[in-house]
Amino acid sequence: MLMCFLTVLHPYQEGKRSLDEADYAINENACAVSVKTKDGRITALWRIGSGEVSGMGFTTDGDAAAIRVDEKGKPVEKMVYNGKEIKFRRSR
Repeated sequence: MLMCFLTVLHPYQEGKRSLDEADYAINENACAVSVKTKDGRITALWRIGSGEVSGMGFTTDGDAAAIRVDEKGKPVEKMVYNGKEIKFRRSR
């Protein structure tokens, strides 16, 4: 049996809004977490199996990856660990 634990840390600042929305997805090969921000969304994905690493709208050839998109869904920043690419499908 596989167990995964996801934790989203968000520093609290008095008078500031907390996170509006956080989602997660787990499949046999990957875990993903996605957090809505004031100007878009940040999604992180990492390998837990040996097959394709994909979830929440993107796929990577690496062991871990993250992408930040703006409010229109356009990728703004991305990174891949132990790989070279992220294939992104716009969503929401």
